[in-house]
Amino acid sequence: MTLDAAQSFIQRAVSDYDMVDRIQSAADDEQIRQILVELGFEFNHEEFEKAYYNVLTWCQTEGQADHVKEIKLWWDCMGYFFGAVEKS
Repeated sequence: MTLDAAQSFIQRAVSDYDMVDRIQSAADDEQIRQILVELGFEFNHEEFEKAYYNVLTWCQTEGQADHVKEIKLWWDCMGYFFGAVEKS
């Protein structure tokens, strides 16, 4: 589990709609975790939160920041519904 993996995940999720759809189509939190591991994204809740704020500060436009915020909201919702957001 790394902060780098979480940052990379957020950056990729902004533009990789196929990856997002694949995660979105998962039946449960275990499937989500399997997809993340397969893609090389292993991180916990705390790392995701730190990564979110890091990536947000890298944004150069309001539009970029809005996309990152959308990913955060989506990920939080996935965690709410499936428990995918691991609490440390």
